Amino acid sequence: MVGVLLISHGLLCQGLVDSVSMVAGNIEQSECISLKPGQDPGEFKEKVRQAVEELDTGMGVLVLTDLLGGTPFNSIAMLCQEYPAAVITGANMAMGIAAALQREEDTTLSELAEICEQAGHDGIKRLDIQEKGTA
Repeated sequence: MVGVLLISHGLLCQGLVDSVSMVAGNIEQSECISLKPGQDPGEFKEKVRQAVEELDTGMGVLVLTDLLGGTPFNSIAMLCQEYPAAVITGANMAMGIAAALQREEDTTLSELAEICEQAGHDGIKRLDIQEKGTA
């Protein structure tokens, strides 16, 4: 099974995991790593490396991260040269629910990345509120 790793600035990834588990149950074979204020980027990258090694059982790891270009993203981007991983930025609850509910034993890394990316896009909607006094 493809592993799932959530990484973020601060406790965002832990909050996502907690919220997803309320709706979809636990995400099997997953972990989250929060970048703490003032934490050394090299230390964070090493924690990410260890998690990827633990989560990869031969099918790779899907990494959901908060922001393109930040330390969490940069850490996994460097590690992607050494490990089979797919990275999706802009992690949101829809992606986490997809990872929890739509991942099967034989789902490939590429398939899971596509499923979660699409769920993330589909979960973003805008509701316009008409201002008072306008027609």
